[in-house]
Amino acid sequence: MDEQSEPCFDDVLKSHATEILSTLCEQSDDLRGAMARSIYQLSLQLAFLSEHNLLIDYSEWINEKLMDRHLDQAS
Repeated sequence: MDEQSEPCFDDVLKSHATEILSTLCEQSDDLRGAMARSIYQLSLQLAFLSEHNLLIDYSEWINEKLMDRHLDQAS
């Protein structure tokens, strides 16, 4: 089979992950509920951290790294 006709790894991974999740959810209402509760709990934790300014802001660090890279490429 030639390389151009082979599907992208990410597409294959996404397809398999979707199929597995779909199968698991069809088999178990408990799993669906557990996933929903987990997502809800994580969103509450994220909201709490955000409200109390406890989330780490990496934007300044990232901007410094990008500037360093840009300056290195320019020299």
